[in-house]
Amino acid sequence: MKATFSSLTYCHDGFERVFEPLTAEQIQRALSSALSKIVTFQSETFDILFHDCQYILSIAEIVDLFHVDLKEQYASGNVSLIGYLGDACVFLFKTTQTNKEFINFYNAKYADFDRLSQVTGLGYATTRFHWQSKFCSRCQQKLEFQSTSQTYMRCKPCNLEFYPPIQPAIIALVYFRDEILVYHRRENIFTHISGFLEPVETAIQATYRELNEELGLQKHQIQSVEPMSETQPWPSRYCSLMMPFKVELKEKLEFKPTKEVSESKWISKQLFLEAANRSDKGEKVEWIVPSIKTVARFMMEKFFE
Repeated sequence: MKATFSSLTYCHDGFERVFEPLTAEQIQRALSSALSKIVTFQSETFDILFHDCQYILSIAEIVDLFHVDLKEQYASGNVSLIGYLGDACVFLFKTTQTNKEFINFYNAKYADFDRLSQVTGLGYATTRFHWQSKFCSRCQQKLEFQSTSQTYMRCKPCNLEFYPPIQPAIIALVYFRDEILVYHRRENIFTHISGFLEPVETAIQATYRELNEELGLQKHQIQSVEPMSETQPWPSRYCSLMMPFKVELKEKLEFKPTKEVSESKWISKQLFLEAANRSDKGEKVEWIVPSIKTVARFMMEKFFE
């Protein structure tokens, strides 16, 4: 049970972002190409289209399903180029139409174990950003989407560009010798301490602060704080970027419940393997660890390998 970088959600090889915008003629050709692909989101609920067991469909399939002219939708800002899968252009289509084949994005992401998950993640993050950022914060004029390869919104009167916010966050694996500390996150999931960075705060400073706020740990009780190898973008409501750290304690401590942590426990490799097996099977009778697609699970597997 070894985690690899390619197993992390939204971090897959194979999908490439657009660095140079296409000309109008190139876009028109791409929107007529049988190679081109479309990922579709409901623009108010951020649900993703799941048709014939696929998240990403051909141009012809989208036209047939929604009876729209995608070239007109591109001109109005509802279609944008977000990247490439090999030689195929990948577009995002935002629609106000609904049907039973739209499903909640947070359910969809766990069913997707291939390189397409980065496409769907970017589609979700872009759709949500365009929904949230409709007016200029300086002059209150309506922002315009450029219908290019970029995700930003623009205010012409102020000549300002607004980009999707990315919220950096740390996640800390706390250990002593051959055991790690996990805490109750939600439902029956136990995972690592985590939290967002504050302005002008370094990632290591944030790690110390979160350990203090959530566990009551003091600096003198910590032996070392070391960065781990992989980060993970997570296109949630906050569009976070998870930065993992490994924290060694000077001694094994027992932690009382705090305002932010209701329960914590020390686990061995054997307990981790049992919880991971329950998680992979979808069992809910006992406590489990996070999904195999998360950086939290990657950290556990890296520690115990």
